[in-house]
Amino acid sequence: MEVKIHIYDVTNTPSERANSVIMTVNNLTRDVGGVFHGAVEICGKEWSFGFCESGSGVYACLPKLNPAYTYRETIEMGKTDIGMKQLNAILRKMREEWQGNTYDLLGRNCCHFCEEFCKELGLGPIPAWINRFAYGAESAVTAVQSTYDTMMWLGEAISQTWTNTFNCMLPEDPASESDELMLEARRKAKIAEQAKLREAEEVRKLDSSAQRA
Repeated sequence: MEVKIHIYDVTNTPSERANSVIMTVNNLTRDVGGVFHGAVEICGKEWSFGFCESGSGVYACLPKLNPAYTYRETIEMGKTDIGMKQLNAILRKMREEWQGNTYDLLGRNCCHFCEEFCKELGLGPIPAWINRFAYGAESAVTAVQSTYDTMMWLGEAISQTWTNTFNCMLPEDPASESDELMLEARRKAKIAEQAKLREAEEVRKLDSSAQRA
């Protein structure tokens, strides 16, 4: 089975300031590390990890079509020798281990999940630049409190995106999830994304009214 990692820019947070900062960082520092979302594709589905208040943070969507982020590029990781039964066992185990409320921008994010998933598949390591931002920032926060505050602010913005769009419910047999369920999950996520945009527009109007006053 072919395995790929899809990389996205994290530019759909509710904070326009956060989006601008992240895109600037990603465009300037792609090879040394930006703020990226990662997901592993296997058997026609894309698997990743995100924040939610309860339950597993592991979810699936159609490859390259995660509505919460902006697709950037794909990295070929090679072929795994595991079978479907073993794949299902790995996914069930990781769904238990990767709970949504344990998500942390620096210490336990979607790129950490991709790294662990590829390891379970007998592949890797993933390219270091994908998660270099988190590793570098985690080291920096021990010395610079302002860096920590900035990272926490970005983390809250990214987590808020997941609060608004995390609607992918998985069946007992994760790897054999039907296309209908995948499309339904995508539809729900799109509805949540539209609601987020309407909310952002209302905030913008209120800010504009307050400035005129």
